[in-house]
Amino acid sequence: VRPSLDDPALLDRLSNARQARQAEEAKASARWNCALGALAGMEASLRGKNDKLHALCQVLMDQAACLESARQPVTALAKVEEVLAHMPGNVTAHFARSSLLYAVGRVDEGRNVLRSLVAVPPRSRFAVSVAREARRLLAERESSRVSTGLASLQDGGPPDGFATWKLERVEVLSRWTAIYHLRSDDPRRG
Repeated sequence: VRPSLDDPALLDRLSNARQARQAEEAKASARWNCALGALAGMEASLRGKNDKLHALCQVLMDQAACLESARQPVTALAKVEEVLAHMPGNVTAHFARSSLLYAVGRVDEGRNVLRSLVAVPPRSRFAVSVAREARRLLAERESSRVSTGLASLQDGGPPDGFATWKLERVEVLSRWTAIYHLRSDDPRRG
């Protein structure tokens, strides 16, 4: 049966479904700008609708994941904090916020978020699993911070996940082409 395209609610639902499909396809092929464009359309249609708050928060979390993958943690952090403003009890958003705070260099705040999740009273299996996961992430991030030398970031070292490279020489082949010879003795390079 062909849908009646005179119904604005149906048009809105079909538009959101199309944009969700486009966003999923773009995310699967790591085309972050296309995914963010589709998600922005979904966000615009969901804004201001109080009955669609859960769907809006899901779209914001998807945007944050895309922005994090596109190496834009500051913008992703703003999206996650907006989700937490709407839904302060969203555990997934708290974990994402902690990860993004570590990524932007606000380590103390990220650590405090994880510590607050560790301190959740064990009233249910879910609360116990949240505290266990927060404890694991806290230990993992603290050990990686020490082992990778994230503290050296404040001393002008490379950021976490990056290695130091040195340019040894440049061979100019033509007006448009050059070969750059690089060397790295950084142990973080693996």
